[in-house]
Amino acid sequence: MADAAASTGVSHVVWSTLDDTKKWVPLDDDRMPTLMERFKVPHFDSKG
Repeated sequence: MADAAASTGVSHVVWSTLDDTKKWVPLDDDRMPTLMERFKVPHFDSKG
């Protein structure tokens, strides 16, 4: 990815390796608390 970005002149790339967990833990799932009315796993979901 770095080589591809450099070869096209892109100077900044955001690389996120965390999946959005909403597919597996929806907001109506009571197994985990909902934070800020939008997130079950905020450190994953905000990047996803």
